[in-house]
Amino acid sequence: MAAQLPPAELEALKAAFNNFDKDKDGKLSKADIEATLKEMGGDAALSSREGAALMAKADSNHVEFDEFVALKCEVLKQNQAAEEEETKFVFNQFARSKTAKGEAAVSIADAKHGLNLGGNKWEEAYEKAFHHADTDKDGLLTFAEFKRYLDEVQ
Repeated sequence: MAAQLPPAELEALKAAFNNFDKDKDGKLSKADIEATLKEMGGDAALSSREGAALMAKADSNHVEFDEFVALKCEVLKQNQAAEEEETKFVFNQFARSKTAKGEAAVSIADAKHGLNLGGNKWEEAYEKAFHHADTDKDGLLTFAEFKRYLDEVQ
């Protein structure tokens, strides 16, 4: 699992692990995790899901670095899946058109209607953004184009 991560991410995870490892024994005990979570006091550096998973693992044993990395990767995967679902939900709120292949799509008219942009001062800026996102220049945004654009601007 760790071998699949870029070196910079692996270094950051090692630093985080070392921060948790209060007694510097190379593994995380429940006491290590509790102390660090208490220090963080609601810091967003660790989600409640990650904290709960670490505590559950420490309850049964201890957490070694490779398990810490696997947990972080699993939580990241779950977060990405949730984000994908949210993006699909938003896309589907606007998608009233279909591509030639029958895929759901958003036309500029769909989006203007959904955003209530008729005659609005933001209309020109929006149209530029729409045309930038429409990579195949067919006048429709597929989910892939919509997502790619959102990823680009975030």
